[in-house]
Amino acid sequence: MPDRDVKTIQDLIFYQYAKIIARRAFGVPDGKEAKKQHYGFVKQTFRELKSGVKPWSEITREDWPFDALRLLRTGKGLTNPRNKLRG
Repeated sequence: MPDRDVKTIQDLIFYQYAKIIARRAFGVPDGKEAKKQHYGFVKQTFRELKSGVKPWSEITREDWPFDALRLLRTGKGLTNPRNKLRG
């Protein structure tokens, strides 16, 4: 279950992203364990993402192969990958 501070879809995305960051940082197997073992870190990261203190990554890991292919074909990479997230 998400935290009680999660009230919007955007909050839910930030909360899940905070758990992913905790998984990577602490090497835990899944988001449930990340929340259980490192709740303070997840909560703080969520708050920082929500307030804009901590920005989204400029490009996600999943975008790298596509951006590399685009760079090879056109000579241009993504000009502003955040446009994809904010629509």
